[in-house]
Amino acid sequence: MELRPAFLQAGDFNVISVDYGPLARSPCYVQASMNVRTVGKCIARALEQLFAARPGTASPANTHVIGFSLGAHVAGAVGTYTKLPWITGLDPALPLFDDYTSSASSRLDSSDAQFVDVIHTNAGIKGKVLPVGHVDFYCNSGTYQPGCNGSKFIFPLNASTIQ
Repeated sequence: MELRPAFLQAGDFNVISVDYGPLARSPCYVQASMNVRTVGKCIARALEQLFAARPGTASPANTHVIGFSLGAHVAGAVGTYTKLPWITGLDPALPLFDDYTSSASSRLDSSDAQFVDVIHTNAGIKGKVLPVGHVDFYCNSGTYQPGCNGSKFIFPLNASTIQ
């Protein structure tokens, strides 16, 4: 199930979905990873404009930013540019975001929001292994997931190419 319809079914939420998948597909992943902070800054500015335009209904206090793979690091960048209460990272991407080749300011970490929770399901393959949030959950040890054909996850680098 996709997140947006699930949220809309679960309650009275406003859901903003940012899809820059075409810019993140191979062979553009390297460039997409270099643009994480820029994309995060643009999203943060858009949120700030929304908060200013709708002060009674939209505010940072009731904003939850969720990002998958490369989007988890974008979510962290959003938190760098605007203060957020909650970020959820779903399988934060590992390629080009490891602790040795990237700075903390360019990847999701616990300083990006008041509360950062992270769910790891393919750690060490394409996802980060080390904990990066206030709370990190490692489903089935965070690596191989029963029922998932591992061969489909070797080359795709974003959700739009995973079947």
